[in-house]
Amino acid sequence: MSKGAKNAIFWGLSIALFLMPFAMYVLDHPSKKVTTYPSISVSEPTKKVGIEVHMVGALNQPGVYKVAIGTKLHELLDQIMLWPNADLNQLNLAQTLRDGQKITIKATKNQNNDGIVNINLASYKELLALPGIGPTTAKKIMAYRDHHGIIQHQKELMALIGQAKAKKLTNVTY
Repeated sequence: MSKGAKNAIFWGLSIALFLMPFAMYVLDHPSKKVTTYPSISVSEPTKKVGIEVHMVGALNQPGVYKVAIGTKLHELLDQIMLWPNADLNQLNLAQTLRDGQKITIKATKNQNNDGIVNINLASYKELLALPGIGPTTAKKIMAYRDHHGIIQHQKELMALIGQAKAKKLTNVTY
C-alpha cells in the first residue's frame, strides 16, 4: 500500500470516528414531527356577574351576600336589616366591596341604666355575668347570634340553652 493510500484510510477513519457520536445522537433522538391542526377559536372565560361578601355582627341575617361588582358598602347596608343599635361609625360606608371580603358590624353598648342586658348584644364577659350562664353556654349564644341573627323571644332562647337556664335570666331583653 502506498503512502497516499495509508493517509486516505487514516483520515477517513479519523473523520468517521469523530462523527460517530453525532450520528449516534441523531439515531437515538429522531426529529420530532410537527403536526399542524386546524385553528380552533377559544372563547374567553365567562366573566363574573357578581362578588360575594360575608356579613356578620349586628344584623338580622348574617351570611354571604352576592352583590354586583362595584357595589359600595352603604348600598349593601340599605338592602339588609340591621339591629337598631348597629354602630356604623366604625365602617367606611363609601368603600367598594371586594370578593371574599368579611364585614363585621358592631353594636353599641347593650346595657341600660336599669341593669337589663340585651342578650343579642352582650359580649362574652357580659354573658358570663348572667346567672346560670357558663363559658360553654356563652359561646353557644354567641355562635347562634353569628350564624342565625338575633334571638327574638324567650322560646328561642329556651330551645338554645334549655328551659331551666332561660328562666333564670330575668334581667334580659331581646
